[in-house]
Amino acid sequence: MKKLIISALCFIAAIQFSFAQSNVEQLLSKLEEEYRQDPATFFKKHAADDFVFINAEGGSWDKNKTIQSVSRGKLEEVSLSDKTYKTFGNITIVNGINKSRWNFGQVTVNYTDAFTYIYQINGNDVKWISAQHSLVTPKDRNKAIYREMNQAFNKRQISDFGKYYADSFEIKGIGKGPKALEEFYKKNLTGFPDLQINIIEIIAEGDLVFARCENTGTQTGEFNGIKPTGKSGKVSHWTVNRFNAEGKMIEGWNLNDNLSMMQQLGVIK
Repeated sequence: MKKLIISALCFIAAIQFSFAQSNVEQLLSKLEEEYRQDPATFFKKHAADDFVFINAEGGSWDKNKTIQSVSRGKLEEVSLSDKTYKTFGNITIVNGINKSRWNFGQVTVNYTDAFTYIYQINGNDVKWISAQHSLVTPKDRNKAIYREMNQAFNKRQISDFGKYYADSFEIKGIGKGPKALEEFYKKNLTGFPDLQINIIEIIAEGDLVFARCENTGTQTGEFNGIKPTGKSGKVSHWTVNRFNAEGKMIEGWNLNDNLSMMQQLGVIK
């Protein structure tokens, strides 16, 4: 009985922690949008008085210098990807990849940096304590590129795909070059026009990126000779992609749980 009570308490604590973590992530996501709209005002409002920013070149800025620097340009685009959160009391540490484009009048600068941001959170009151950017390793860069490509696919921004793949890209078992890639996506989207690929976890090692995904969609078109069933499904999907030195994909291997897909479509029992 004692063990049962302890297990129940641990389970409740885990739920509470998960809920608290989710709230922190939602709060910080709202702050990201506030930052996008007006970085200078954001820093004036949320940066702690002793805020310190260390850039990728090793330069150290205090709060005033940070505000002066962002006031000189216009933030045209920013995305924070591969984010991980660690919370200790009211302190939250966020790691990930920052990609941004700044317009400084005659000069436009693109940044891709690994970041570590530290926040102090009390309810909805957030103070940004410190920020550090560092050079991105090839593994971090490749993971960020894969996530960006996946988001572009889910938004059907397929015309932009040329920047993610080398001209010699080969999908193993499918074909080589842009034409094979185009046919691969066309076949899937013909069968499942609402197809979404959701990344569950992503791992990089050397020049390879492995992603475990979950595909969801409704078969309203013909797919691999199967007439439209109108049924929706959720299928596990694994993919491995090799990147070249320029950060473009040159090889890809894909594996789907086709048995589960056929069962959900009612093709087999």
